[in-house]
Amino acid sequence: MKYPQERKEAVLKKMLPPHSKHIPEIAKEENISEATLYNWRKSARSEGCKACSLSDNCSASLSTGMMMLRSKFMFIVLSYQVPRRQA
Repeated sequence: MKYPQERKEAVLKKMLPPHSKHIPEIAKEENISEATLYNWRKSARSEGCKACSLSDNCSASLSTGMMMLRSKFMFIVLSYQVPRRQA
């Protein structure tokens, strides 16, 4: 059965926080086979979204957000100055 891209994205988003649902649970809720969901996740991961298995459209915004967070984190880490010990 062919599913619309929008439905795939909506279903795959359920794997993300704050939902963080497991595939068997989503399969029952959505009446989609677990094998299909695992394939969707695998395909999405190979397209670049390792954390969530979203498709290109969704992963673009997530990847951008993750890159921004990573940049902010690195800025904080690199700009932190360790206090000197007083002798």
